[in-house]
Amino acid sequence: MRFGFLLQPGFPLTAFAAFIDTLRLASEEGPLGPAGKCSWSVLGATPESVMSSCGVPIPVTAPTAAPERYDYLVVIGGPLRDHPAPNGALVTFLRRAAARQVSLVGVCTGAFLLAGLGLMEGHRACVSWFHRDAYLARFPHLAVVADRLFIVDRRRITCASGASVIHLAGHLLERHGVHAGARASVRQMMVHSPPRGMAPEPEGVDTCQARDPVVMRAMLWIERTLADGSRLARLGEELGISMRQLQRRFVADVGISPQDYRARLRLLISSRMLETSELSVGQIGLQCGFADGAHFSRTFRRAFRSAPSEVRSRAAAAAGER
Repeated sequence: MRFGFLLQPGFPLTAFAAFIDTLRLASEEGPLGPAGKCSWSVLGATPESVMSSCGVPIPVTAPTAAPERYDYLVVIGGPLRDHPAPNGALVTFLRRAAARQVSLVGVCTGAFLLAGLGLMEGHRACVSWFHRDAYLARFPHLAVVADRLFIVDRRRITCASGASVIHLAGHLLERHGVHAGARASVRQMMVHSPPRGMAPEPEGVDTCQARDPVVMRAMLWIERTLADGSRLARLGEELGISMRQLQRRFVADVGISPQDYRARLRLLISSRMLETSELSVGQIGLQCGFADGAHFSRTFRRAFRSAPSEVRSRAAAAAGER
């Protein structure tokens, strides 16, 4: 398996490192060494390093030439705002790759770059819920989902970044018969709950599509700190705004308070985790910020009129039928 990585300025270093390390760990599981299973290069039209979002540069190791040398070309995108247009050599390279049936992978906002070049026509894209509205605004005629970790649609593969790249890399390894190495590498990356198929990722509450950029940042911060209920009191400080102002902007934009949004998000994510995760009910409750298993069960039953164990049983039965 030969991978070529095309890093865009400001790309998330975590996504690149997690993808590479999953491949490396799988390769080391067998007797042939890395060259026997996976190889990878960082491709660029020029030899300059590419700067990541955290300021760590990654050097280019191979030119953008002969795309047919690679099984997968992985585009890891950077920030959407103030992002320079891709250079002509990169555009030509990706279009040649598509014409030669090389699989193109869009990670994080990499899907935006592929779509902007017309390479996602007739294909579904998977993006983070935080980028879903932006994708729809730019490409209203294209299909997009934000409730999956990744989507494999023929020779277009997209994922929402974060831990999803580990699952995606593991899936591609399995696809090529590296079964034991794929499972071992995912475990060693400390991802203990492999999804059933292309499982959902946490997303925003459907009734709360924010437009205010401060509210959008607050929503993302709430999701990232969901397990720690005490941190909500510091949200205003984190965003450089008073909590009273944030409360007003939150209600004006989405109609509910930050506290109500967090409560809804906990229920939504815990419901998805019951359907896709192997964690126990108690562990899911703790990860979603509930005080204990009993608190989780009471709150969940009150909201959905079903116990968490009943939701899990129905999901397992449905999966068995499929």
